[in-house]
Amino acid sequence: MWPTLVKARGAEPPPNLADSDATRAGFSWDVARAELDGLPKGRGLNIGRGTAGRHADGARGERVALRFLRPEGEPVELTSRELRAATNRRAHVLDHLHLAGASASSRSSGACRSSTSRRPAC
Repeated sequence: MWPTLVKARGAEPPPNLADSDATRAGFSWDVARAELDGLPKGRGLNIGRGTAGRHADGARGERVALRFLRPEGEPVELTSRELRAATNRRAHVLDHLHLAGASASSRSSGACRSSTSRRPAC
């Protein structure tokens, strides 16, 4: 198991959104879009890539992204790169079983296209 975290009083980090009015007034959709990694050729946005993939590719790829306990109680830690590899393996199995809408070209780019069914593509 992991050691219990003990935080010093008064050591709280500053809030992410200190002044919501100023943030709202300075918000720009153009700036927000420029900060997102979209699909190649402007074909949309892959939320999995935008949230997890960019961390796996970046300087924090080897940092722990997920901690959990197996049903037997064994602790597990996965880095961003390990988490991406595990999700890609599962997506490829679903694709092989024709249960997902990912094409060969989207698999190689790390992106998944939308499926016409209600099932998630990835």
